[in-house]
Amino acid sequence: MRLLTSFLLLLYERGCSMIIAAGISESRNGFLFTRKGGFPHWTLSYLVRGENEKTVSEHMVTRRAPYIALTRPNTPYRVATTPGHLCYLEYWAIFTPKHEWSRLLDWPGEQHGALYLHLSKPAVDGMLRRAFCDLLAFRRDMHPEKEGLAENALERILLLMQKYREPCKNRIADDRVQRVVGFLNTEFRTNISLKDIAAHVHLSPSRLAHLFTKNAGMAPFHYLELQRIEAAKSLLLSTNDPIKSVAGQVGFENPYHFSTRFRRRVGVSPKSFREQNIRRQ
Repeated sequence: MRLLTSFLLLLYERGCSMIIAAGISESRNGFLFTRKGGFPHWTLSYLVRGENEKTVSEHMVTRRAPYIALTRPNTPYRVATTPGHLCYLEYWAIFTPKHEWSRLLDWPGEQHGALYLHLSKPAVDGMLRRAFCDLLAFRRDMHPEKEGLAENALERILLLMQKYREPCKNRIADDRVQRVVGFLNTEFRTNISLKDIAAHVHLSPSRLAHLFTKNAGMAPFHYLELQRIEAAKSLLLSTNDPIKSVAGQVGFENPYHFSTRFRRRVGVSPKSFREQNIRRQ
Protein backbone atom coordinates (compact mmCIF):
# COMPACT_ATOMS: atom_id res chain seq x y z
CA MET A 1 0.00 0.00 0.00
CA ARG A 2 2.87 2.38 0.83
CA LEU A 3 4.45 1.73 -2.59
CA LEU A 4 1.11 2.34 -4.36
CA THR A 5 0.55 5.57 -2.43
CA SER A 6 4.05 6.82 -3.36
CA PHE A 7 3.41 5.99 -7.02
CA LEU A 8 0.11 7.89 -7.02
CA LEU A 9 1.74 10.87 -5.32
CA LEU A 10 4.38 10.89 -8.07
CA LEU A 11 1.63 10.88 -10.73
CA TYR A 12 -0.08 13.80 -9.00
CA GLU A 13 3.13 15.82 -8.77
CA ARG A 14 3.82 15.24 -12.47
CA GLY A 15 0.36 16.49 -13.41
CA CYS A 16 -0.89 13.06 -14.50
CA SER A 17 -4.34 11.69 -13.79
CA MET A 18 -5.51 8.13 -13.60
CA ILE A 19 -9.05 6.80 -13.66
CA ILE A 20 -8.84 3.67 -11.51
CA ALA A 21 -12.36 2.43 -12.23
CA ALA A 22 -15.77 3.69 -13.36
CA GLY A 23 -19.17 2.09 -13.67
CA ILE A 24 -22.89 2.02 -12.90
CA SER A 25 -24.56 0.62 -9.79
CA GLU A 26 -28.17 -0.36 -10.46
CA SER A 27 -30.61 -2.34 -8.32
CA ARG A 28 -34.33 -2.83 -7.76
CA ASN A 29 -33.83 -4.48 -4.38
CA GLY A 30 -31.85 -1.87 -2.51
CA PHE A 31 -28.14 -1.11 -2.35
CA LEU A 32 -25.50 -1.28 0.37
CA PHE A 33 -21.81 -0.40 0.06
CA THR A 34 -19.05 0.10 2.63
CA ARG A 35 -15.68 1.74 1.94
CA LYS A 36 -12.97 1.05 4.50
CA GLY A 37 -10.35 3.60 5.57
CA GLY A 38 -6.99 3.88 3.82
CA PHE A 39 -8.42 3.99 0.29
CA PRO A 40 -6.04 6.41 -1.52
CA HIS A 41 -8.30 7.68 -4.33
CA TRP A 42 -11.07 10.23 -4.89
CA THR A 43 -14.58 8.88 -5.50
CA LEU A 44 -17.16 10.76 -7.58
CA SER A 45 -20.73 9.44 -7.50
CA TYR A 46 -23.82 10.69 -9.29
CA LEU A 47 -27.17 9.42 -7.98
CA VAL A 48 -29.60 9.36 -10.91
CA ARG A 49 -32.48 7.48 -9.30
CA GLY A 50 -33.40 6.65 -5.71
CA GLU A 51 -32.52 7.93 -2.25
CA ASN A 52 -29.65 6.93 -0.01
CA GLU A 53 -28.13 7.48 3.39
CA LYS A 54 -24.39 8.12 3.46
CA THR A 55 -22.63 7.74 6.79
CA VAL A 56 -19.18 9.32 7.18
CA SER A 57 -17.50 9.42 10.61
CA GLU A 58 -20.83 8.55 12.26
CA HIS A 59 -22.41 11.54 10.53
CA MET A 60 -25.33 10.50 8.30
CA VAL A 61 -26.68 12.50 5.36
CA THR A 62 -29.85 11.53 3.47
CA ARG A 63 -29.97 12.58 -0.17
CA ARG A 64 -32.50 12.07 -2.96
CA ALA A 65 -31.66 11.95 -6.68
CA PRO A 66 -30.45 13.78 -8.60
CA TYR A 67 -27.34 14.70 -6.68
CA ILE A 68 -23.61 14.29 -6.96
CA ALA A 69 -21.10 13.50 -4.21
CA LEU A 70 -17.33 13.79 -4.08
CA THR A 71 -15.42 11.84 -1.42
CA ARG A 72 -11.82 12.53 -0.50
CA PRO A 73 -9.15 9.83 -0.25
CA ASN A 74 -8.77 7.93 3.03
CA THR A 75 -12.41 8.59 3.98
CA PRO A 76 -14.31 5.52 5.24
CA TYR A 77 -18.04 5.62 4.58
CA ARG A 78 -21.19 3.54 4.22
CA VAL A 79 -23.98 4.05 1.65
CA ALA A 80 -27.40 2.37 1.86
CA THR A 81 -30.75 2.94 0.18
CA THR A 82 -33.51 4.27 2.40
CA PRO A 83 -36.68 2.25 3.07
CA GLY A 84 -39.23 2.80 0.32
CA HIS A 85 -36.59 3.76 -2.26
CA LEU A 86 -35.19 0.41 -3.35
CA CYS A 87 -34.87 1.28 -7.06
CA TYR A 88 -31.37 2.64 -7.35
CA LEU A 89 -29.19 3.96 -10.18
CA GLU A 90 -25.80 5.57 -9.65
CA TYR A 91 -22.86 6.44 -11.91
CA TRP A 92 -19.45 6.48 -10.23
CA ALA A 93 -15.75 7.02 -10.94
CA ILE A 94 -12.65 6.42 -8.82
CA PHE A 95 -9.63 8.49 -9.79
CA THR A 96 -6.37 10.19 -8.92
CA PRO A 97 -6.58 13.82 -10.14
CA LYS A 98 -4.19 15.91 -12.17
CA HIS A 99 -2.41 18.61 -10.17
CA GLU A 100 -4.24 21.38 -12.06
CA TRP A 101 -7.60 19.89 -11.02
CA SER A 102 -7.03 20.86 -7.38
CA ARG A 103 -9.27 23.93 -7.61
CA LEU A 104 -12.03 21.79 -9.16
CA LEU A 105 -12.04 19.57 -6.07
CA ASP A 106 -12.44 22.45 -3.65
CA TRP A 107 -16.21 22.39 -3.09
CA PRO A 108 -18.03 24.36 -0.38
CA GLY A 109 -19.96 22.69 2.43
CA GLU A 110 -17.62 19.76 3.02
CA GLN A 111 -18.93 17.33 5.62
CA HIS A 112 -16.36 14.98 7.19
CA GLY A 113 -14.45 14.36 3.96
CA ALA A 114 -17.50 14.19 1.69
CA LEU A 115 -19.02 16.94 -0.47
CA TYR A 116 -22.53 17.05 -1.91
CA LEU A 117 -24.35 19.01 -4.57
CA HIS A 118 -28.06 18.71 -5.32
CA LEU A 119 -28.89 19.17 -9.01
CA SER A 120 -31.96 21.39 -9.12
CA LYS A 121 -31.72 22.17 -12.85
CA PRO A 122 -32.80 19.45 -15.35
CA ALA A 123 -30.33 20.78 -17.94
CA VAL A 124 -27.43 20.20 -15.58
CA ASP A 125 -28.68 16.71 -14.82
CA GLY A 126 -28.78 15.93 -18.54
CA MET A 127 -25.30 17.30 -19.23
CA LEU A 128 -23.85 15.32 -16.34
CA ARG A 129 -25.45 12.11 -17.52
CA ARG A 130 -24.04 12.61 -21.02
CA ALA A 131 -20.58 13.30 -19.60
CA PHE A 132 -20.67 10.18 -17.44
CA CYS A 133 -21.87 8.11 -20.41
CA ASP A 134 -18.95 9.49 -22.44
CA LEU A 135 -16.53 8.59 -19.65
CA LEU A 136 -17.78 5.00 -19.54
CA ALA A 137 -17.88 4.66 -23.34
CA PHE A 138 -14.34 5.97 -23.78
CA ARG A 139 -12.99 3.53 -21.18
CA ARG A 140 -14.51 0.64 -23.17
CA ASP A 141 -13.29 2.06 -26.49
CA MET A 142 -10.39 0.56 -28.44
CA HIS A 143 -9.14 4.01 -29.48
CA PRO A 144 -5.43 4.52 -28.62
CA GLU A 145 -6.31 7.81 -26.90
CA LYS A 146 -9.17 6.35 -24.86
CA GLU A 147 -7.59 7.20 -21.49
CA GLY A 148 -7.14 10.84 -22.47
CA LEU A 149 -10.71 11.03 -23.76
CA ALA A 150 -12.05 9.48 -20.55
CA GLU A 151 -10.03 11.96 -18.47
CA ASN A 152 -11.45 14.78 -20.57
CA ALA A 153 -15.00 13.58 -19.81
CA LEU A 154 -14.18 13.45 -16.10
CA GLU A 155 -12.74 16.97 -16.18
CA ARG A 156 -15.93 18.09 -17.96
CA ILE A 157 -17.97 16.76 -15.03
CA LEU A 158 -15.80 18.59 -12.50
CA LEU A 159 -16.02 21.81 -14.53
CA LEU A 160 -19.81 21.52 -14.67
CA MET A 161 -19.83 21.30 -10.89
CA GLN A 162 -17.81 24.49 -10.71
CA LYS A 163 -20.35 26.28 -12.86
CA TYR A 164 -23.46 25.15 -11.02
CA ARG A 165 -22.48 24.70 -7.39
CA GLU A 166 -23.78 27.52 -5.20
CA PRO A 167 -23.48 30.34 -7.80
CA CYS A 168 -23.63 33.08 -5.17
CA LYS A 169 -20.37 31.80 -3.67
CA ASN A 170 -18.68 31.47 -7.04
CA ARG A 171 -19.51 34.91 -8.38
CA ILE A 172 -16.46 37.07 -9.10
CA ALA A 173 -16.74 39.95 -6.67
CA ASP A 174 -14.06 42.24 -8.07
CA ASP A 175 -15.39 44.39 -10.93
CA ARG A 176 -11.92 44.69 -12.46
CA VAL A 177 -11.63 40.92 -12.76
CA GLN A 178 -15.10 40.75 -14.31
CA ARG A 179 -13.97 43.29 -16.91
CA VAL A 180 -10.84 41.28 -17.64
CA VAL A 181 -12.95 38.13 -18.12
CA GLY A 182 -15.13 40.02 -20.61
CA PHE A 183 -12.04 41.38 -22.37
CA LEU A 184 -10.47 37.91 -22.70
CA ASN A 185 -13.75 36.39 -23.89
CA THR A 186 -13.83 38.78 -26.85
CA GLU A 187 -10.11 39.32 -27.57
CA PHE A 188 -8.73 35.79 -27.11
CA ARG A 189 -8.03 35.50 -30.87
CA THR A 190 -5.48 38.32 -30.77
CA ASN A 191 -1.89 38.28 -29.53
CA ILE A 192 -2.37 39.53 -25.96
CA SER A 193 0.31 40.05 -23.31
CA LEU A 194 -0.23 40.26 -19.56
CA LYS A 195 0.74 43.92 -19.83
CA ASP A 196 -2.07 44.48 -22.36
CA ILE A 197 -4.61 42.78 -20.10
CA ALA A 198 -3.48 44.78 -17.06
CA ALA A 199 -3.63 48.06 -18.97
CA HIS A 200 -7.26 47.35 -19.82
CA VAL A 201 -8.17 47.74 -16.13
CA HIS A 202 -5.36 50.18 -15.18
CA LEU A 203 -3.42 47.74 -13.00
CA SER A 204 0.16 46.55 -12.91
CA PRO A 205 0.68 43.06 -14.37
CA SER A 206 1.65 41.61 -10.97
CA ARG A 207 -1.40 43.15 -9.25
CA LEU A 208 -3.70 41.87 -11.97
CA ALA A 209 -2.25 38.35 -11.78
CA HIS A 210 -2.81 38.30 -8.02
CA LEU A 211 -6.38 39.65 -8.18
CA PHE A 212 -7.42 37.42 -11.08
CA THR A 213 -6.08 34.25 -9.50
CA LYS A 214 -7.70 35.10 -6.17
CA ASN A 215 -11.12 35.78 -7.74
CA ALA A 216 -11.22 33.38 -10.67
CA GLY A 217 -9.24 30.50 -9.21
CA MET A 218 -6.71 30.48 -12.06
CA ALA A 219 -4.09 32.69 -13.67
CA PRO A 220 -5.17 35.09 -16.47
CA PHE A 221 -3.29 33.14 -19.15
CA HIS A 222 -4.77 29.88 -17.93
CA TYR A 223 -8.23 31.35 -18.46
CA LEU A 224 -7.19 32.78 -21.85
CA GLU A 225 -5.92 29.40 -22.98
CA LEU A 226 -9.16 27.70 -21.94
CA GLN A 227 -11.13 30.13 -24.13
CA ARG A 228 -8.82 29.47 -27.06
CA ILE A 229 -9.05 25.69 -26.68
CA GLU A 230 -12.86 25.78 -26.46
CA ALA A 231 -13.03 27.93 -29.60
CA ALA A 232 -10.65 25.54 -31.35
CA LYS A 233 -12.84 22.55 -30.45
CA SER A 234 -15.82 24.29 -32.05
CA LEU A 235 -13.85 25.05 -35.24
CA LEU A 236 -12.49 21.52 -35.46
CA LEU A 237 -16.01 20.10 -35.40
CA SER A 238 -17.80 22.73 -37.49
CA THR A 239 -15.26 23.35 -40.27
CA ASN A 240 -12.78 21.47 -42.44
CA ASP A 241 -10.08 24.08 -41.84
CA PRO A 242 -6.52 22.71 -41.52
CA ILE A 243 -5.10 22.46 -38.00
CA LYS A 244 -2.67 25.28 -38.79
CA SER A 245 -5.56 27.56 -39.76
CA VAL A 246 -7.55 26.66 -36.64
CA ALA A 247 -4.52 27.48 -34.50
CA GLY A 248 -4.21 30.93 -36.06
CA GLN A 249 -7.92 31.68 -35.75
CA VAL A 250 -7.92 31.14 -31.99
CA GLY A 251 -4.75 33.09 -31.19
CA PHE A 252 -1.93 30.54 -31.45
CA GLU A 253 0.87 31.76 -33.73
CA ASN A 254 2.70 28.41 -33.63
CA PRO A 255 0.67 25.34 -34.78
CA TYR A 256 3.01 22.97 -32.95
CA HIS A 257 2.53 24.89 -29.69
CA PHE A 258 -1.22 24.82 -30.31
CA SER A 259 -1.21 21.04 -30.75
CA THR A 260 0.87 20.59 -27.60
CA ARG A 261 -1.41 22.78 -25.48
CA PHE A 262 -4.55 21.22 -26.98
CA ARG A 263 -3.35 17.72 -26.14
CA ARG A 264 -2.49 18.77 -22.60
CA ARG A 265 -5.94 20.32 -22.03
CA VAL A 266 -8.14 17.87 -23.93
CA GLY A 267 -6.15 14.65 -23.71
CA VAL A 268 -5.81 14.07 -27.46
CA SER A 269 -4.34 15.90 -30.45
CA PRO A 270 -6.55 18.29 -32.47
CA LYS A 271 -6.58 15.78 -35.34
CA SER A 272 -7.65 12.89 -33.09
CA PHE A 273 -10.29 15.06 -31.42
CA ARG A 274 -11.81 15.92 -34.80
CA GLU A 275 -11.73 12.35 -36.12
CA GLN A 276 -13.09 10.80 -32.92
CA ASN A 277 -16.03 13.19 -32.60
CA ILE A 278 -16.95 13.09 -36.30
CA ARG A 279 -17.14 9.28 -36.09
CA ARG A 280 -19.39 9.51 -33.03
CA GLN A 281 -21.69 11.99 -34.78
